[in-house]
Amino acid sequence: MAEPGRKGASGRRKFAPNVALKNFRELAGLSQEALARASGVQQSAITRLENGLQRTTAEIAARLAPHLGRTPRDLFPGPLPPSVDEDEPDRDVMTRAVVAARRLVRAAGNEDLLVELIAPIYALLLREQNGHPITDDDRTLSIIESLITRLRHFRPAPPASE
Repeated sequence: MAEPGRKGASGRRKFAPNVALKNFRELAGLSQEALARASGVQQSAITRLENGLQRTTAEIAARLAPHLGRTPRDLFPGPLPPSVDEDEPDRDVMTRAVVAARRLVRAAGNEDLLVELIAPIYALLLREQNGHPITDDDRTLSIIESLITRLRHFRPAPPASE
């Protein structure tokens, strides 16, 4: 599988091009290099964001936005095109959620927790992808509370009898 942010074997983009970032940068009269110097984000990362080769994160948006006179939320690509089924989970976010859940269950030494952790981790990562940093806002705290509740009340399945 291609590394996130890189073109796959087919040469296609993995993420939506960040047209908003490019438009705001050009409106501000900044080159990619000038924005990189001002924000501390590498110029190559700005190129990848604008071309859909890298996912826009809340952290990067927060670093770029002040130099463009915008909020971080303004720098996220628009809604998914109509051809994408919005009821389907985002595959990239789901992959990240499964990887994160696996790391947590490995650290806890309890593989039975995997299924319980994926949904709240997915919700947090999806919010972050959509421009909502993981902070102390009500929705984020609600998701974290759900995760903690699942961990506290988890009871492993009894071993199968032979």
